[in-house]
Amino acid sequence: MDFAGFVRQQSALWYATLGQDAGAPGPLSATGLEPAGTLLLVAPHPDDECLMSGFALRAREEWGTRVIVLPYSYGSRMERRPERQEELKRAIACLGFELFDPRENPRLEELSPSDLARSLSVCAPDAVLFPHAGDGHPAHIRCSRLVSEGVTLWANASRKRVHLYETAYWQDLPDPNLMVELASDHVIRMGTSLLEHRGEVERNPYHLSLPAHLIDSRRKGVERVSGMGSRAGSGLFAQLLRHSVMN
Repeated sequence: MDFAGFVRQQSALWYATLGQDAGAPGPLSATGLEPAGTLLLVAPHPDDECLMSGFALRAREEWGTRVIVLPYSYGSRMERRPERQEELKRAIACLGFELFDPRENPRLEELSPSDLARSLSVCAPDAVLFPHAGDGHPAHIRCSRLVSEGVTLWANASRKRVHLYETAYWQDLPDPNLMVELASDHVIRMGTSLLEHRGEVERNPYHLSLPAHLIDSRRKGVERVSGMGSRAGSGLFAQLLRHSVMN
């Protein structure tokens, strides 16, 4: 069974057990969010652009958002970095996003403050998607700190209004305020692109846990975003985020 079949089987079992039909995600317009013309997704590692991509996929579909991926790092193993760079290119092509990488260093080291400043200047995003400050992995935490500080400096200097969307993978967001519902097709696109990171998936087949992660995010979001005691809708998958605006 391929990944698409795996996701569809989980979805079919879920709805058959509940005795109801699959529900379509509510439109992003219902969230009251301001549409973004350009969204910069800062991925701590190659593969995070897939794991973080649910909201970005929906923004591209419904708002026509241009999604640009900026890799913060290429992992800790130097000998794997060139290969991971190629895997990243294939995954981004699968997602339908764009890649921007300002590095001129052939060692593919972690993004520097000047690299980030150049990226923000060139891409001029209306929104930035990045991990939250306590995301439980050292590289995710360093990435979050760099982005938070860099976007603040750039937004103040350019007097640009920027929407910040913080994500979680290794450690839950302490205070999510946005739940973005995802359809099975979004999850399939996320997992299929993740499979392009062959070296990582061969080491640990974590693509198989992605649907469960998004199902659990939906469970938590119903209570933590919609309000304790809220009634769950018919959706199955969701991404939890913390949204804020830097004026």
